[in-house]
Amino acid sequence: MTNETIDTAALAKRVDDLEEAIRLAEVGEYLLNACLYSGGDGYTEPREMGVEWQWQQSAPDQYGQGMLLAAATKWHDEQAEDGVITEARQLRDLRDALTTLLRGVVWQPIETAPKDGTRILLASSAVSEAGKPAEWTISVGQWVPEFEIASYPDDGPLYRGAWSDFTVASWGYEEFTELSPTHWMLLPAPPLSTTKEG
Repeated sequence: MTNETIDTAALAKRVDDLEEAIRLAEVGEYLLNACLYSGGDGYTEPREMGVEWQWQQSAPDQYGQGMLLAAATKWHDEQAEDGVITEARQLRDLRDALTTLLRGVVWQPIETAPKDGTRILLASSAVSEAGKPAEWTISVGQWVPEFEIASYPDDGPLYRGAWSDFTVASWGYEEFTELSPTHWMLLPAPPLSTTKEG
């Protein structure tokens, strides 16, 4: 295990760069395929075709860009249905993997957190004293759709959704602690086993 940190700014830029590369590859692969069936026009790489298309965007009406994009999208959908792994598909898979990684190492607004029982890191800020920054409390918890809140015995239990780390808030009512997190993050992967087999 290393103590390397992830440069999130560089990772985010890489994801942005991939968006442009995907667009070029999608159109380029479609155009290259069309040229191969029509005798070709000198291009040998999808990226070259994509760069040509990018240049043609300066006069979209003349080159019918709307129809070209629609045709390229349709062609890629057909390739995916046939199980063909295109360059654009590989770039999309890389982008999706990097986006997932980026989400895992950056605090996200709590509004985007999963509410399906997934255990995640939750960050809550305490009230700060005058002139001092707020202290953050980090805990492992999850969304509880039927969180029981305190009630008098005669009233029966009351429920509503809430975030909780399942620490005990009140032994008298057997309540769990309700959290008010503002941010969340995925849990890190567990450590690799160091036990030797055999």
